[in-house]
Amino acid sequence: MDYIQKQQNLHNKANEILKDLDLISFLSKKGEVNFVGSYALGLMSWEDIDTVVNGNQNIDDYLDVVNYLFKQVNVYSLSVQDFRKSIFPNRPQGIYCGVSYLVKPDIFWKIDIWFMEQDDKTALELVNKIKSKLNDKNRETILKIKNEMKSQGWGKVVSGMDVYNAVLDKDIKDTEQFRKYLKEQGREI
Repeated sequence: MDYIQKQQNLHNKANEILKDLDLISFLSKKGEVNFVGSYALGLMSWEDIDTVVNGNQNIDDYLDVVNYLFKQVNVYSLSVQDFRKSIFPNRPQGIYCGVSYLVKPDIFWKIDIWFMEQDDKTALELVNKIKSKLNDKNRETILKIKNEMKSQGWGKVVSGMDVYNAVLDKDIKDTEQFRKYLKEQGREI
């Protein structure tokens, strides 16, 4: 399979969805909008868009966004959570809105929107750090591993960051090496 072409197709569809929702324009009224994750990195392997809105975490602005999204035709469901005082150390300290966007009767896109403090640029800094290490070869390797691992514990045992770190920092070249890398960390898929 041509994972580069698949990534490009997913990226194009993501752009269509963002345009359909007029999401960038609407979110820009609430703070500085930054795309992060695989969409920002050009490493998409499935239907997922990650966004951070840096502002003052005003609950009224947040609820205004939730209300706006709830009224959109293709928004199937919303998940709202307040992680500002989260007990989970790996969670951003912000307010979260998860959007399930219906494309076809059996195809959903996940859109994660995090509302973070104005000066919390952690996610954007991480994206920029990863981008600085990407080249055509390791981009292909990352896409191949992500696509091959998708159905094997993704999100529970493995995340995109695991793949990025393995390929970019540990010189992992394929899925088999990645499995060995995980096993050395006490994780198996």
